Amino acid sequence: MLCMRNKRLIIIFSIFLSLTLIVAIGSAVFSIRRVDAYCYNVDDPEQLDRIVNGKYDGKKSVKDLLVGKSIFALDESELISEVEAREAGIKVINIERLFPSRVSINYIKLHEYFELEQGGKYYIFGKDGKITDTLFEYDPGYIRIIMEISEPEDGINSERLSYLVEIIDIIERMGYEGSKASGIIEFIDFDIKPDYIYIKMRSGVFIEVHGYNELEEKVHSAFSIYDSDASLRLKGTIIVGDGESDTYSPYNRYEEVK
Repeated sequence: MLCMRNKRLIIIFSIFLSLTLIVAIGSAVFSIRRVDAYCYNVDDPEQLDRIVNGKYDGKKSVKDLLVGKSIFALDESELISEVEAREAGIKVINIERLFPSRVSINYIKLHEYFELEQGGKYYIFGKDGKITDTLFEYDPGYIRIIMEISEPEDGINSERLSYLVEIIDIIERMGYEGSKASGIIEFIDFDIKPDYIYIKMRSGVFIEVHGYNELEEKVHSAFSIYDSDASLRLKGTIIVGDGESDTYSPYNRYEEVK
């Protein structure tokens, strides 16, 4: 009887010891030891280093936050939010777990398309609405955005930002990305007339968009007219609206509204 009890204790102890060893080995093998960042569209070694090793506002670096933690316990959504909050002008595409002990932060750099003037300052930002730079004089290399914003230093928090992003997404899909977009568009005005958007092309013509719905269809239609005849690009107004035939007017309707 005593012998049977001892055997059971030995078996239980062996199982416990085995589990302990498995946990210990697993913790050692699957602990994060290396953190990398990779950008899909820009070669910027300084930014890669900053994302991994930068200490923002006295916080630990992302590397210091992750190294030593279990790769299984990694909260990807939390890490994406943390990285994007620290580094303006990027969008994290995914967090890649490279077993057993490596994590890669994969992202794209958002183009800094836009320039918004307020209080004598010119705020530079991309599609995420985060301010990446502040200038004290106008730079014609950006698309000037006209919309009233309170406290722009905190970022562009406006429903109209979503419409701006939608317009630029459409234009990018049409082949105008980065400097190509800012090379053809001078400014976009959301404020001059309620529920209207005016896009001033650098060639001279204006695009007048009626309403914020079905923007993709309207922008595509406007650019089809713009591309169809070079003589229409120099002056006047391309008009795209709700339930109307898209038209061209030789008159500058933007100046008439002003």
